[in-house]
Amino acid sequence: MTDQYLQPGPPPLPQGEPPRKSWIARHKFLTVLLAALAVVVIVAVANAAGGGDDSSGKTPEKETSEEKAKPENEKKEKEKAKPEAKQDKPVVLAGQGKKVTRKAELSGDYVARMAVRGNLQNGVEGNFIVTGHGPGIESGLADEAGLANEITSGGTFEAPLKDLDGQYYFSVEATGSWTITLTPN
Repeated sequence: MTDQYLQPGPPPLPQGEPPRKSWIARHKFLTVLLAALAVVVIVAVANAAGGGDDSSGKTPEKETSEEKAKPENEKKEKEKAKPEAKQDKPVVLAGQGKKVTRKAELSGDYVARMAVRGNLQNGVEGNFIVTGHGPGIESGLADEAGLANEITSGGTFEAPLKDLDGQYYFSVEATGSWTITLTPN
């Protein structure tokens, strides 16, 4: 036996093999896809943290400085000068599932037409409950009124609303899609 076969130590490195590229260099498409996804998530989180949509287009700083610029008496005069406009067009509120609607300014008598469809849960008809909230919504006394409480997969229901004057909203419990149409009477 010769000593060259029994020498201890690491095996010699193979010659001519290039060093291995990084993961990013080997997976360019996935890297771009993950970067785009990260940007989308960051934008979504920033929008959610930023609050709701301000449809007036004014920043709060602008509004407060403009509000301060007007004398208090001038604001009161303009409010008094506004004519009491009767709502002529129906107000339509829509959604799906359990929700609270936006507020609607209502004055006078209305008919609430409530429609629901696809109100099934595990193949069984579900509850459709609509409750109105606002000043004197029930007989001019209470601030809450049950307008619909049905077990149904779909249908249309009506309820009269008398002597409304103020801002009103509705809470709806359903599993399907629904609409509430408030028509002046």
